[in-house]
Amino acid sequence: MNPELPPALPHAARVLRRMALLEAPVVQLWSWPGTGKSGILAALAAEEGNVGLSLGDTESAARWRSTLGRAREMGARWAVLSAPPSAAALDRAARWLPPGLRLAFAGVERATLSLRTAYVYPPALLLDSAEVREVWWTASGVKLAREDAAALRAATDGWLRPLRILAASGRGLPRDLTPESLLGDSALGGFFSSEVLVALPALDLEAWAEGDEEALVASGLALGDEDHPRLPLLLAAWLKRRSVGAKTRPPGRRSPGEVERSSGAPVADSAVPERPVVRVALFGRPQVERLTAAGPVPIRFPLRRAFQTLALLASSPELSASRDQLVEEIWAGASPAEVERNFHPTLSHLRRALAAGLKAKVAPLLLADGVYRLNPEIEWRIDWAELGALTARARAEAAARPEAAVDLLRRAWALYRGTFLPRVDGDWAAPRRDKAQRTYQELLKSLGDLELAAGRSEAALDAYRALLVEDPLEERVHVAVMRLYAGEGRRDLVRRQYDRLCSLLLGELGLQPLDETTREFHQLMA
Repeated sequence: MNPELPPALPHAARVLRRMALLEAPVVQLWSWPGTGKSGILAALAAEEGNVGLSLGDTESAARWRSTLGRAREMGARWAVLSAPPSAAALDRAARWLPPGLRLAFAGVERATLSLRTAYVYPPALLLDSAEVREVWWTASGVKLAREDAAALRAATDGWLRPLRILAASGRGLPRDLTPESLLGDSALGGFFSSEVLVALPALDLEAWAEGDEEALVASGLALGDEDHPRLPLLLAAWLKRRSVGAKTRPPGRRSPGEVERSSGAPVADSAVPERPVVRVALFGRPQVERLTAAGPVPIRFPLRRAFQTLALLASSPELSASRDQLVEEIWAGASPAEVERNFHPTLSHLRRALAAGLKAKVAPLLLADGVYRLNPEIEWRIDWAELGALTARARAEAAARPEAAVDLLRRAWALYRGTFLPRVDGDWAAPRRDKAQRTYQELLKSLGDLELAAGRSEAALDAYRALLVEDPLEERVHVAVMRLYAGEGRRDLVRRQYDRLCSLLLGELGLQPLDETTREFHQLMA
């Protein structure tokens, strides 16, 4: 089951019908993160006569041409890309797409092609009231009244991911159902900060929240109508609360979503560093920035392999890798002639991109004895490394200094903005992705346990519920959540959590809960 969109949701069928009516050979689902784009494409790829393609199918010109040829030979109607392709891959598709074969993909940035392209815009991907009811029922086991579903739809604009987060929280609906009243769930703020803001770095969402209608209309992502463009209501309310919090926060105190330094001390990015500083974010949408006194300066990598080389080095021990390792991992599948032709130009491009704007004459990439290394004279602030360091320190502190461990784990949680390099298909990325996912789940479990031991039930619930989003089959965590609900006297939530566990285990594994889980449930309900 796609984690973003239940297959039976009418939302998917409705959007697919709309796509079928579009006559252009290329169709892009263009909308905000979390509107179910990937689930819709998965449903399209699963239909008979269509073919689903991975990012690896488009990574080279030869492979892309071969992939499109195979799709044509199969008589496919749609070629469906599971991840947003590169600009180069789209350009090739525009030149090589066979007659009769249509291309579908999704993205939060509008692609402009020489081939006629149709777009499914944000309003078309938002849920109506009936679909809101179904999402709520699927995520929480609670059937909303029709009037509540209509009010919830109005307050959320029918934005799928926030609705799923709110439903999974188990907190129910506030009496005064407004966007502001729905912002109590920390997971909702995490979604906005780690996925929405990160996915749209070139768009000044804060300026939109201040009423910059011209920029909002130009983006194409506006809701409302031409005379009254607006942000999604929940996002606008969150941005306003975030802005007010930043203005009223005492000096030296930082919000949970702000990235902390690996040293553990909060240091303003605007402080003039004693040496060059480069921040490398590999979780969620990757970002590389040079930190300056005037603020962060984005570093762009038009060459895909240049960025992947940096990412591999940044996530390797001692920030280094041999030439043979780089060739094997980054140039996997390339011919010796292609490697010989492109290896050194790619490394040169990486050096130039990292060195641009550095006042100090520091070579960002070193080579010695066949080993490439990120220069230690530059301060590399890498979320991958910081996540591992913070969680390791938390483990060491947990027994003797639990409050220090909680602080470390919360800082680590703020770093994890999403999957490690989600658009990189290379074999080298997969084990790192799995390791990061395990680390993230372990830190949530540890944080929940520590908060519970300290008597902070709400904080423990936040961590446990976030863990169940990642691993909904973790039976011990469901039991911990049931205990916390029971401690609040919410037997209705205890039953709902147990029923949800039973449905998940039966639907995914064909199993019933453990006997001890069932016994504890009955004891809590007694």
